[in-house]
Amino acid sequence: LACATPTRWGFSIKEKTAAKQKKQQEKEAREEKKKTKKDPSARHRQIIQASEEDDSDDEPNKKEVIQATNFDYPKAEQRLAKVVSALEHKLEDIHPPGEVSAELLEDLDVQLQGETSKLVTLAQVSIQGAQNIVITTYEEGTIGFVRNALTAENKLWTVEKEAPTRLRLIVPKATKQEVEELVRNAGELAEKYRGDARQVRQKARKEAKSGGATSNDLALIEKELQKRVDNSVAKINKLLKEKTDELQAK
Repeated sequence: LACATPTRWGFSIKEKTAAKQKKQQEKEAREEKKKTKKDPSARHRQIIQASEEDDSDDEPNKKEVIQATNFDYPKAEQRLAKVVSALEHKLEDIHPPGEVSAELLEDLDVQLQGETSKLVTLAQVSIQGAQNIVITTYEEGTIGFVRNALTAENKLWTVEKEAPTRLRLIVPKATKQEVEELVRNAGELAEKYRGDARQVRQKARKEAKSGGATSNDLALIEKELQKRVDNSVAKINKLLKEKTDELQAK
């Protein structure tokens, strides 16, 4: 074959062709180097082009920079809503000691012989008047155990036996000092949750800052967050006022 036939100098046609291509490439490289020396901007363009190619390869991995227009305000709003809801549940548990309700005895445990039972499984409970509860046991033999449980639950309660299976529980009204203590407790609780609302704002600001937000965007984000915090604090104040009015009306 022609490609394998030795020439006069001992080189094949294939080898000669490869050598010629190599010389051409070296020549082009020298010419390019000369152009670069004469025109520094050409080298600068090459560097920029290479940089843009590298950036384009990393584009899918880049995180979106946080701005005032794309900040996740709904996330902060959900956190604030949880703060207000948590306070609401806490305030529901604050009752004056003299308040009579069916819930007052629903968790009361009664010690029987060798076992413990809930009062509601042993007797019927009914409210009579502002300070009176009538307890009617299903069995006559349990009335003594029920009476002992009521007396042990609160030393201020008066328990009177009206019939073999019926007791009357008289709950004294809360004193002025007791109501004031409960109002103070409710106020301290509300202040704690106001602090929790402010912490939501601080946490959101840190998230924005770590997300690359500029100082201008941070200022705008903080302004919007403050509006939402103020709204939540207003709800907290409303809940506190309602609970205070409820306690002082007793």
